[in-house]
Amino acid sequence: MTNTTTPNEVETLFIRQYIMLPFLTTMVEKSIRDIKADPTGVLDELFIRTSQHIINEIQADLTEVRKALRSLNIRVWDDPKNDGALHYRYLCRGREYELAIPRVIARTELSELLGKYTHRAEKALSQR
Repeated sequence: MTNTTTPNEVETLFIRQYIMLPFLTTMVEKSIRDIKADPTGVLDELFIRTSQHIINEIQADLTEVRKALRSLNIRVWDDPKNDGALHYRYLCRGREYELAIPRVIARTELSELLGKYTHRAEKALSQR
């Protein structure tokens, strides 16, 4: 017999995206600020525009994730602890759960996500 109260794979993916996408946005925004603060070459504007495109894609996906979580009646909130991991709590089907993502895992996930969004940006640019 399976436990129908625990989040399924899709719900868990939405929860992780809800957590990780804002961090990814912050990373890309910081890169833009760094380039603007210390311009180094002729490709800076291209980098900034591509990064802004990536941010727009992340924000669109985050909006969809928020809608999905709302429709699934799942609430997620920060549960800060000082132990080298990102801690969150979430409510799913009336039960509260805890999720801890070690920072090293979070960095790996963010790198993979950035690669995914960069690839999408490359495809969008090549279709123009």
